[in-house]
Amino acid sequence: MKFQILIRFILLFFCLSMMIASAKAEINKGIELYQKRHMGSIGIIASDKFINSAIEYFSNEIENPAFEKDAAIYLLKSYYYKGEFATSEKAEKKKIFNTGKALGEKYIKKY
Repeated sequence: MKFQILIRFILLFFCLSMMIASAKAEINKGIELYQKRHMGSIGIIASDKFINSAIEYFSNEIENPAFEKDAAIYLLKSYYYKGEFATSEKAEKKKIFNTGKALGEKYIKKY
């Protein structure tokens, strides 16, 4: 009986460890994409391919309490970069910066 409980505990620990490792891999993928954000730029206008992918990863990871703070920081950086360098249209810039501003205001209160 004690042996079965021990086995179940070990399996539970293993499953939780794998879930955490998987989540860490996701945020690392977002960071990797963020670091490639300059690739494909033409002059001062950057390609939005990598930064949009990074935003998608960080938006998903912000829901995970273990990585919420890091994801929020990188998401704010990503919105700033996208608004500043990935578009030249003023209306689009304003929309992106307002999204980042709302996110920043939310997390200033939290942290």
